[in-house]
Amino acid sequence: MDDPRWATFDCYGTLVDWNAGIRAELDRLFGSAVGGKLLVRYHAVEPRVQSEHPTWRYRDVMAAVLAELASEAGVTLPADERDALGRSLPEWPVFVEVPGALAEAHDRGWRLVALSNTDRDLIEASIKAIGSVGRFSCGPWCRAPAEAAKARAARRSSAAGRAWTSACGPRGLGSFDR
Repeated sequence: MDDPRWATFDCYGTLVDWNAGIRAELDRLFGSAVGGKLLVRYHAVEPRVQSEHPTWRYRDVMAAVLAELASEAGVTLPADERDALGRSLPEWPVFVEVPGALAEAHDRGWRLVALSNTDRDLIEASIKAIGSVGRFSCGPWCRAPAEAAKARAARRSSAAGRAWTSACGPRGLGSFDR
């Protein structure tokens, strides 16, 4: 029997247009005149916040980044908008070619895995938005660095090093969510 073929994808930026999703919220909150500048700033601040707080849920990282952007812009966000990015994430647009391409890959025998460092409920909502619930044969989340996931998988499967296009954290090999 042939070893299964795995295809893994970073969800946000590859399957889901995170720039468009973040930009839409920044435009809504701060105005379209500054949304582009704030998006650039978001990408500078987010890695630092995530690095400083590696145990935070991703929605908390986004809220902290949004608060920092608001402070820099001299804007006080209403309390009900402090988690605007996390609330909006399930509605971020899917790249138009993604549903068809994933369906084709699945139909050709590929086992699909979406990776992300986001919260489980957010990635599951994104998988639903992509229209690929049931096409992903592994858990659609991974909180561990890719190399750690691959090493764990390799310990459990002799095919892991040969048949994977990238590392993944499938349910059958142990989930990496918190």
